[in-house]
Amino acid sequence: MSGGISVAADSTHAPHPANRVSTGYQKARVNVFVNPAHRHQLDALADEWDVPLTEAVRRVLSSGLQNIMQADTG
Repeated sequence: MSGGISVAADSTHAPHPANRVSTGYQKARVNVFVNPAHRHQLDALADEWDVPLTEAVRRVLSSGLQNIMQADTG
């Protein structure tokens, strides 16, 4: 970069630390989108992986999307 000015210095977005949310809140959010049988599986994976429910959902979605993308290119 010329002039030594970083992109971060020009940003108007103020950094905001992530707030921890309760497990009950996480489950309530997932319940909106996931049927009870799938929710039970996600709860079991979160316990098995020792991660919050939202992280288990992210991992499952990421894995599923990667498989879909590989199938499309294959």
